[in-house]
Amino acid sequence: MSNVSEKKVGFIDIFLIGARKGINLWFNALLPGVVLGYSAIEVLKVTGILDIVGKLFTPIMAVFGLPGEAMMALLTSFMALSGGCAAAASLAANGILDAKQATIILPMILCIGSQVQFIGRVLAVADVPSNKYLINCAIGIICAVIAGLFMRIIA
Repeated sequence: MSNVSEKKVGFIDIFLIGARKGINLWFNALLPGVVLGYSAIEVLKVTGILDIVGKLFTPIMAVFGLPGEAMMALLTSFMALSGGCAAAASLAANGILDAKQATIILPMILCIGSQVQFIGRVLAVADVPSNKYLINCAIGIICAVIAGLFMRIIA
C-alpha cells in the first residue's frame, strides 16, 4: 500500500483548466489571424488599394457572384483561416459583401484556409517533397472554385 494520496480534481478545477486552455488557444492561434484579416482590409481600404484590387478581380469574382474586393478575403485566408473569415466580416461590415455573398465566400475560405500553415506544419514535417506543395495548394483552390460555383447556385 502506498502512502501517496491521490488528489481528487473537482468539476470547477476541470472547468478552469479547460477555460485556461481555450483562452490560450484563442490568444495564440486565432487572434493573430483575426487581427491580420481585419487590419489588412482596413489598411487596403484606407490606402485605396482595395478599390484597385476590386476593379482588377471583378471579372474573376463575378463568376461566383462576388465583388472583386472579395479576393482579398481569399488571399488572406491562405495565411490564416481566421484571417480570411475576419476579412470577409470586415467586407460585410463595410457593405461590400451582402448576406448572400458571405454565404458564397465562406465555404471558399474554408477550402483554401491556412494553406501556408499546412505547408509548414504538416507537409514539411511529414517530409513531403517541396515540389508537391503546389499540388496541395491547387487542390484547395479547385475545391474552393467548386464550392463557390455550387454555393452560387444554391444560395
